[in-house]
Amino acid sequence: MSAKMNVKRSAEAGAAFAADARQALSCGNYRESAALYTKALAREPRSAGLHHEIGVLSCILGDFDGALGLFRQALQYDKMWAPALRGGAAILMWKGRPQEALPYAEGLLAQEGDSPEFCGLLARIYAALGREAEGEACLKRAGRSAKAGVGVPGVCLPPKEPAKGGGASSGEWVSFGMHLRKLGDLSRACEAFRCALEQNPVSAAPYLQMGMTLALLGRSVEAALCLGSAVRLDPKNAEARSRLGAELLGLGRTAEGVAALEAALKLDPDSAPTLSFLGAGLLQSGRQGECVAVLRRAVALQPDNPGLHSQLLSALNYIPTADRAARYGEFSAYSTLFEEPVLRQRAAGAAGAARWEPPAVGGRRIRLGYVSGDFRNHSVAFFVEPLLRHHDRARFEVFCYMTRPDSDTVTERLRGLAEHWRAVGPLGHKALADLVRADGIDVLVDLSSHTAENRLPAFAYRPAPVQVTMIGLMQTTGMRSIDYRITDGLLDPPGESEGFNSEKLFRLESGPLVFGPPVGAPEPNPLPAAAGEKLVLACTNDLEKVTPAVCALWARVLRALPEAQLLFFGRPGNRFGRELGRLGIGAERLLEQERRPLVQFLEAHHRIDLALDPFPYNGLTVTLLSAWMGVPCVTLEGKSPPERAAGSLLRRFGLPEFVVQTEADYLAAVVALAGDLPRLAAVRETLRGRVRETACNATRHVAELEGAFLQMLQCAAEGATRA
Repeated sequence: MSAKMNVKRSAEAGAAFAADARQALSCGNYRESAALYTKALAREPRSAGLHHEIGVLSCILGDFDGALGLFRQALQYDKMWAPALRGGAAILMWKGRPQEALPYAEGLLAQEGDSPEFCGLLARIYAALGREAEGEACLKRAGRSAKAGVGVPGVCLPPKEPAKGGGASSGEWVSFGMHLRKLGDLSRACEAFRCALEQNPVSAAPYLQMGMTLALLGRSVEAALCLGSAVRLDPKNAEARSRLGAELLGLGRTAEGVAALEAALKLDPDSAPTLSFLGAGLLQSGRQGECVAVLRRAVALQPDNPGLHSQLLSALNYIPTADRAARYGEFSAYSTLFEEPVLRQRAAGAAGAARWEPPAVGGRRIRLGYVSGDFRNHSVAFFVEPLLRHHDRARFEVFCYMTRPDSDTVTERLRGLAEHWRAVGPLGHKALADLVRADGIDVLVDLSSHTAENRLPAFAYRPAPVQVTMIGLMQTTGMRSIDYRITDGLLDPPGESEGFNSEKLFRLESGPLVFGPPVGAPEPNPLPAAAGEKLVLACTNDLEKVTPAVCALWARVLRALPEAQLLFFGRPGNRFGRELGRLGIGAERLLEQERRPLVQFLEAHHRIDLALDPFPYNGLTVTLLSAWMGVPCVTLEGKSPPERAAGSLLRRFGLPEFVVQTEADYLAAVVALAGDLPRLAAVRETLRGRVRETACNATRHVAELEGAFLQMLQCAAEGATRA
C-alpha cells in the first residue's frame, strides 16, 4: 500500500473519530468525547481545527491553561486560524495578560474584519495597556460596523439558528440555546451553548446555561463541571453558585452543595430557587427543622409557585406532629391557591362543557393514563412496572405521561410496556390537561402526590371523568379534583383517616401497591450473628429521615447493646455520625458505607442482622428491599400513612411483633430480638417468601385495581361531563 494511501486512510479515520467526538460533545458526554478526540488527533496531529476543538472541550472541563496551550498549537499549524485567535485572546485577557493577548486580537481583526465584537475586544486590550487613543479608534470602527448591520453581542435572537462561522456573537448563541431548551430540544441547546463558548470561552453565560441544560438531561457530573467553570469565571454570579450547589447535592456531595448554596444566598438573599435547593441540602444533611424553615421562606417569596408548596408539604413528613388537622390544613391551603381559581373558572364555563361517553356505550377499551416524573431509575418504578406488565389490554388502553425531560434504561423499559407514551415535560399544566382530554382518558392516575415533578395543578382542569392518586407520598394531595386515593386498611384504618383526606379512600385487600422485586438481587444469606459475628443493626433508609429524636433513641439502643454495631449509608456532610458521637457512641461502633448502586446496596444486607426504621417518616421501598434480602426492621407506628408505611408491610408479612407504639417499646423490641437470634434466623429464612406472597402478586393486585377503576367509572357515568 502506498504512503499516499496510508495518509488518506488515516485522515478518513481521523475525520470519523472527530465526528463521533463532536456528537458525544453535543450530548454532554465529555469523557467519551475526549477519548475520541485523542484518537482523531493521533491520526491528524497537525490539524489546527482538532487542536482548537479539543481546546474548547478543555474550557468546558475548566482547564483554561490547557485550552490556551491547545489554541497555541492550533496556531502553529495555521497562524490565522480565527477560532483559536479568538479563544486565545479571550483567555489571556481573563488571565490579566493584555500584552500577550494583543497579537491574537490584531490577527483576529485582520482575519474577520471590523465586527463590533472583535473591535470591542481589541479596544479593551488597548485600554488595559494604556493606549486610550487606539482603543477609542477601535470603538469608532465598531460603531460603523454596527450601522452597517453587523450583529451586536447580546441582541435578542429570533428563533432561527445563527450560521456557524457567520459572525454570530456568543450572546446570540446563548439566546438561541435558551430558545431550544424552552422547546425541549436539549441536545441542540447544548450544541448552541458550545458554539457560544467557542466564540467567547471566558464568558460565564454559556457555561451556566449549558450546565442547566445538562442537569435537565440527568448528566449531573458534566453539569457540575460547567457550572463550576461559570462560578470560576464570575464568582459573583449567584445563579451559577445556586445551580452548582443543586448539582453537587445530586451527586451526593452534600457539604459542598450546601456551602455553594449558602454562598449563593449571600449574593442573592431573596432567591426562591436557591432557598428551594438549600432546603433539599439541609434535608440531606439531617437538618429537617432548618429545611422546613427555609422552604417556608421560599414559599413566602413565591406564593404562586406550586412546586415550592409541594416541596414544603413533602418536607413536613420529616417533622413530628401530633396535630393531624393542622397538617391537613396545610395541604388544603395548596388547594386554595392552585385549585380553586381553576374550579371557579371551570364553573363559569360549565354551560359549554362536552358530555363524556362512558366506555361501555361504544364498547371501546377503557383509556387509563398514568402521570409521573418517575418513569425512571426511581423507587416508584418498582411499583409501576408490575402495573404496566399486568393490565388487561383487552379492556384497558394504557397511556403514560412522563413529566421529566431526562430518561434512562428504566425509562426505555417502561416505555416499551405502555401503548402510548407522552413526553410532557415542556407542557404547562393547562396544556397537559388539554392533551389528556384530547387523548380521551377515562381514568387519570397521579403517581407523584407532592413529590418532585408532580403535575397536580393539571388535575384541577378535570381532564378526565375519574381522577385518582396512588403511590407517591401515600397520603392526601389536598386536591378536591382528585376523586380517590388508593390505600388499604393498614395504612388508613377505617374511621381514623377520612377526615384528613380531600379524596375518597378506596381500600384494596391486596394493599395500596404491588412490588416488582429487583432483578439480579443476591440471595439472602444466613443470619451473620448466628455464626458468631458481632450483631449489626442498620439504618437502610436515607439519613434525611433520621431526626434528632431518632438519633437519641438509637443511641439508647446501642448503649443497651454494648457489643452491637450500627451500619448506615451516608453522604458526605450528613451529621448523623457526629450526632451519635455527641451522644456517647464511639466511632468504632459505626459502620458507614457510601451510597451505592442497587445491587451493591442489596449485597450490604449480608452484613446486617436487624434494621432500624426511622420515624415519623417510615421507610416503604427500603423496607421492601431489606425484607427481600431477609432483613426485617423494628418500626414505631404513628397515625398518618407516612408514619404507618413500614408497619403496614410488616403486618402483611405476618410480623406484628416488629411494630411498636412507643419509644420504650422500640428499645425493648430491639433488645429482645438481639437476644433471640434463633427467632431472627427463622425470620431471615422465610422473609423473602413472605414478601413474594403478600406484596408481589401482581396478577391479583392489578385485577383488584382494575375492578376499582371500573367501580369509579360506574359512579362517574351518571351524568358526568368533561369541562
